[in-house]
Amino acid sequence: MRRRLPLLALAVAVLLAGWWGGWRPTPSPESPAAVGPEVQLQAFRLDRFTADGRLERRLEGARYHGYRHQDLAEIDAPRLWLPGEIEWRLRGEQATVIHGELLLLRGGVEVERRIGDVRWQAHMPLARLWWRQQRLEGDGPVRLDAPWGEARAGALSADLQRDLWWLEGGVEVRYERMGAG
Repeated sequence: MRRRLPLLALAVAVLLAGWWGGWRPTPSPESPAAVGPEVQLQAFRLDRFTADGRLERRLEGARYHGYRHQDLAEIDAPRLWLPGEIEWRLRGEQATVIHGELLLLRGGVEVERRIGDVRWQAHMPLARLWWRQQRLEGDGPVRLDAPWGEARAGALSADLQRDLWWLEGGVEVRYERMGAG
């Protein structure tokens, strides 16, 4: 027993020192504690420009959490602006950017298209935007407000470069008279 007493005292001292000093084991790289965001921004704005200096797109939001090791980012209250002859604006409650290529918008998603004073607006719970292809897909229910009236559908697809929209799944259209006379 006398031989074990110093070892027992040493073990108790190490445990007390660890507890007293707030010692915590280092998490393994696979554990959720080690996978926290590497970049965090509040009230941010990211602009991307073309080679000739024109604004290509602007992404704004309330919070940005970037995970470089997973090549994704989480954004709260995202707003995206794609300027040009045809102007596109997208917003939602939350977004995930995956590999810098895919923007996944969730919650109260609005997609707005403007040419001058003419505006179209689509509302849906979920949308996916591929930056490079400028392709958009939205899952419904989808409501499209246009100058000619309103349409409802189960899904929406759009080619933003060519300004083409497709509505799919139980499409209902309501036309309204435009202008007087």
